[in-house]
Amino acid sequence: MRFLVLFFLFSQFILAQNSKLDSIQNLLLSPISLEDRVDIYHKLSYYYLPQDYDLSVLYADSSYRFSISLGDTFRIADAIDLYAKLKLRRGNSDSARYYYSQYENLFGGFSNSAYIENEAFLLGELGVLFFYKSNFDSALYYFEESIEKNTILNNQNVVARMQSNIGSILYHQEQYDQALQHFKSAQLIFEGAVKDTLALLNVLNNTGLIFHDLEDYPKAISYFERGIHLANQVNSDISLEMLFLNLGSVYFMLDDFEVALNYFEQSLAIKKKNKIPFGINLERIASVYFKTGFFNKSKERYLAAIAEFNKYEDEIHIFNAQLGLADVYEHFNQNEKALYLLEEVLRANEVNENKSNFLSIYKQLMHLSFLIEDIDRASLYSSLFLESSDSINNLTIRNKVYEVEHKHQLNQKQNEFLILQQQSAIDTYYWQKLLFGVLFLFLLILLVLMLIIFRSRVLTKNLLVAELQNTVKNKEILNNTMLLAKQKEAANIFINDLKELKKELTVANLALLEDKILNSIRIEYSWDEYLKLFNSINPGFHKNLKNKGIELSSSEKRLCALVSQGHTINEIANITSLLPASVGKARIRLRKKLQLSSTDDLCEYLNTLKI
Repeated sequence: MRFLVLFFLFSQFILAQNSKLDSIQNLLLSPISLEDRVDIYHKLSYYYLPQDYDLSVLYADSSYRFSISLGDTFRIADAIDLYAKLKLRRGNSDSARYYYSQYENLFGGFSNSAYIENEAFLLGELGVLFFYKSNFDSALYYFEESIEKNTILNNQNVVARMQSNIGSILYHQEQYDQALQHFKSAQLIFEGAVKDTLALLNVLNNTGLIFHDLEDYPKAISYFERGIHLANQVNSDISLEMLFLNLGSVYFMLDDFEVALNYFEQSLAIKKKNKIPFGINLERIASVYFKTGFFNKSKERYLAAIAEFNKYEDEIHIFNAQLGLADVYEHFNQNEKALYLLEEVLRANEVNENKSNFLSIYKQLMHLSFLIEDIDRASLYSSLFLESSDSINNLTIRNKVYEVEHKHQLNQKQNEFLILQQQSAIDTYYWQKLLFGVLFLFLLILLVLMLIIFRSRVLTKNLLVAELQNTVKNKEILNNTMLLAKQKEAANIFINDLKELKKELTVANLALLEDKILNSIRIEYSWDEYLKLFNSINPGFHKNLKNKGIELSSSEKRLCALVSQGHTINEIANITSLLPASVGKARIRLRKKLQLSSTDDLCEYLNTLKI
């Protein structure tokens, strides 16, 4: 499992759309520059890298040959890098290292800043190479050097990838806490400044694997499912395959074999579609069949998986498939076959320094030897089991373990002390900040309250002044109304005098008539003053009428003013020297002009216009 994940992390598959690929290939048939032709060969080689090895090599050869003829150092370096990736694809790390040495030599003699990016890129590639050779110390060195160079270049994407690569190595070494720190650092960059969805889902996948190994399966599932969501967003089949495989492994550990088998099958379909080796899928499916009692199917899948692993010389994963097949043979009571197969596994891995992997095999071989009544073999494997067990638990190793544990405890206590100090400082700062915050909030509330009180007093004072002014004006308007009433009485007397004048026309009577005419003019002037006063008290009245598109005559304005003051028809008739019937008809005409219904109160409506 662990190697598989890292293989997908470090391998970069470039899957172009068919239409895009066709357009690229068609360019080769058109008259283009040699530089463009080299670049097209380079892209095509990358495209076929995960699908068709021989075709990818063919395009890489063309890219390299034309780059040489151009004498373009950068394009030559790109072609050499392609060769290295192709060799890594076939697991030939020695040949890949040879090409990376050539790559390094191209830029080793240059101090020009233009080559710093190539140097930074090369350091990361060398880290990948040493990882494949299981030389983790060298891989870590090159990844850290790459981080340093790319930090100078402000290339956050590569920095995050190197962080992820370091996390993968630490995960492989089961240093889960440190691995998680590096994965989280990469995740922050991919979710923040860089926004690289493909790289992010790889980090999420590897984080899920940490929790898988720690048997925190719900958390592992959450990371894998989030990765699947992102893979669907970017339509990445390769990433989906990896996540389906790992998610299936979680459900296998939860004994939910039906769901596990479904995910393994989906992963297998994607691998077959993209012509990717699928031995590990067959091995996982075989293990599900074994657990669910379909032993013939399990045997069939284990044999197919071993054949697939041999086809691609995948010595790492063949180990588990052979162990699984041995379990199937033992179930069928084919003990000699199982014994022979396990001995083949031991011989194939006898140079492996990690003897702890063989404890279970020695134990199983001892058991099988007893079953076939081969006492000598049973005794041999019993001795090997005890020897391996002792070598793992010898005093030297135990002392080293306790020494590391002791150092860890000391460091942990120191860290706890520092954390307590920091927490104390943080708590003090927090309470100080909280106190200042509360004080500031109190002062702010006090200031707001003072402003509200002040504004309330000012508004109250203004309202009192306005109310007083309106009272004065209302009294004035009332006085004017009374004055108009008196002037109306004078006008009536004038009419009567005019009738008397008809009977006897003298100079004295004409002088008296002149005075009464002047008095009539003063009455009209008083009406004008009355309306001006009314408008000053109710400035919005005629403005609201105008906004409604209503134009009133002088007599209608007078009528509106008198009605809004609450005068009755008889009172209005008395003030204006009209008959009550005439005032009533004038009110009806006014209601129509104002578009009022029979239920609308004229006085209330006119008062609403004053606002």
